Amino acid sequence: MRRRIQCSGDAERFGRSLRASPLSISLWLVVRSVKIVFLLTYYHPHLSGLTIATRNRAEGLAERGHRVTVICSRHRAELPLEEAVRGVRVIRLPVSLRMGKGVWMRGYRRCALREASMADALVQCLPVSPLEALGAVAAARRGGTPLLLDYACDLYLPGGWKGRAVEAAVFQGHLAAGRAASAIAVSTASYAEASPFLSRFRDKVRVVPLTMRIPQPDPEAVSRFRERHAPRGEALIGFAGRMSSEKGIEVLLEALRPLRRQGRAVRLLLAGDVKGVIGEQAYRRRILAALESLGDACRVLGVIQPDLSAFYAACDVLALPSLNSTESFGMVQAEAMLCGTPVVASRLPGVREAIETTGMGLLVEPGDAAGLAESISTILDAPGRFEPPIEEVRRRFSAERSLDAFEMMLRECAR
Repeated sequence: MRRRIQCSGDAERFGRSLRASPLSISLWLVVRSVKIVFLLTYYHPHLSGLTIATRNRAEGLAERGHRVTVICSRHRAELPLEEAVRGVRVIRLPVSLRMGKGVWMRGYRRCALREASMADALVQCLPVSPLEALGAVAAARRGGTPLLLDYACDLYLPGGWKGRAVEAAVFQGHLAAGRAASAIAVSTASYAEASPFLSRFRDKVRVVPLTMRIPQPDPEAVSRFRERHAPRGEALIGFAGRMSSEKGIEVLLEALRPLRRQGRAVRLLLAGDVKGVIGEQAYRRRILAALESLGDACRVLGVIQPDLSAFYAACDVLALPSLNSTESFGMVQAEAMLCGTPVVASRLPGVREAIETTGMGLLVEPGDAAGLAESISTILDAPGRFEPPIEEVRRRFSAERSLDAFEMMLRECAR
């Protein structure tokens, strides 16, 4: 019988190696502040699901009294080499070489070893290049520090045989890290079951929900947003994410056409990084060219700061048309739900769980533009069908629940 993935969301199901009550966990955390070092290629102000989720987690742990350091690349020359950001010490290493979306950071192994030797836990965020993965393994072993993996997603790259070659090399680096790791955090059980990498390490996998931190929408800001983008009562279809190939923006653009042929007054709003997405120049040109034919039926908003809550709440539906396993959950859909907005998302492992557990939207097959259009129409026609009790949604996606689960994993593994 195939062993199911363990879930750390509830203490009683955390695993055979941990037999502790929530009270004993809380007491342990009160008397012991853990020093944690996160390793990842990009960190704030770079924008991606991985970097935002890691930042939320790092800052949340720092607020709980833990000592948190992040080691990442200095991906922009104007960024400081070291600074403290909301209680998190951030060390940025100079970039010596760029390989597509990957980088080689000067002094990475030396810095990782130094920080690991003083830490209670070393957390490598995946995916990363083989050099980074092997560097984390070496630092953990030489420093005698437990290595934990925070697994964002499997890697899927465009580009034919070249993309497959890079994927294979990255997979080997991940395998080395997986063998050395004490535990591996992943956001959902369904993604863990489907992942070729995670399925090799079932005993080490712990389901730790993503850490989301989004404020409640300001009604006045929501009203101003709708006045600006839906002055004649247009239905607003939102998309939030980087302009990158795995997001399936072209499918969403294709779905917009039958909606307009039906005579619906709809407007598509694209929020997220456009120009700063590394390695996606060709895809960006293709999408921006396709947008020209839509005119004002589609507006590119770019990065919305300081938060997306008014955007989410003003939209009538959020679309998440992701195409492959590079999308492991889609944090934006949970953020939209927290702001009261239903979602249409691709039926992918991990991605499907937010809708399946809340009922706050519909699922479509990846790449199915007609199905996406039909599901958007269904939600626009009967939005009340997709409004579960908001308190249950907040409980399920709360930052506290995520941080509790991560601390439980630390309790099991930290030295």
